[in-house]
Amino acid sequence: MNIKKASSKIDSLQAIRAFAAIAVMLFHGTQIINERIDYLFLDNIFIAGFSGVDVFFVLSGFIILYTSGSGKNNITTFLKKRFIRIYPIYWIVTALLMAAFFVSPSAEQSYKGDLITILGSFALFPQSKYIVGVAWTLTYEVIFYLVFAVTYFRRPIFLFYAFIGWITIIFIFHISYFIFHISYFIFHISYF
Repeated sequence: MNIKKASSKIDSLQAIRAFAAIAVMLFHGTQIINERIDYLFLDNIFIAGFSGVDVFFVLSGFIILYTSGSGKNNITTFLKKRFIRIYPIYWIVTALLMAAFFVSPSAEQSYKGDLITILGSFALFPQSKYIVGVAWTLTYEVIFYLVFAVTYFRRPIFLFYAFIGWITIIFIFHISYFIFHISYFIFHISYF
């Protein structure tokens, strides 16, 4: 009975995932229509749809933490499952898109012929361009999986410390960015 109850709680997240997917689709659809025919669909009402990606990241993090609490996983098992879940299908799609590019190359996608971009794409290494355009999201997932594995499976409190450290670093960068721009502004005003 408890297992069924816990399962239905996770199943309820499917509605959130569907909403996030539709939001991202409407965002990109609006952008494509605007680029191709110079028409701003519904006055760009779906501009916030990009935040659906953030919802996916949060749900992914929650589900990984939720399912890893059973004690059945260790670092090796966890990373092996994540690898099998992501890389084989991703590699097939990447190879097909590369083949399509080499059969019909285009100047605007010339980066698909660059060896560094190809290797970085297959490894899901952080970079500015990927063979599969949306692979940047998988790069973040892979980084999360690695951080999760080396912290949570050592001691769960380490994941909390990593999270606090990550938030602190982001906060410091934002504050320094803000201070730098304020001081830059003050420097320019002082000439008047």
